[in-house]
Amino acid sequence: MGSMTDYVELRCRSAFSFLVGASLPEDLVARAATLEYDTLTLADRNGVYGAPRFFQAARQAG
Repeated sequence: MGSMTDYVELRCRSAFSFLVGASLPEDLVARAATLEYDTLTLADRNGVYGAPRFFQAARQAG
C-alpha cells in the first residue's frame, strides 16, 4: 500500500459550494500541506469562485 502522500482528494469542496462545503480554500490548502499532500483539487459546485483563493494559497504553500 502506498503512503498517504500518494492520496489525492478529487471531491474537495470549499465554502464556495453553498450548503455542501464548509472550509475556506486557504484552510483546505493549509490542511493538505500539514498532511504533506502533493496534490489537492478543488471541485466546487456551480462556479469557480473559490479558485483564485485556492490557487494563491497553493502557490504560497509551495
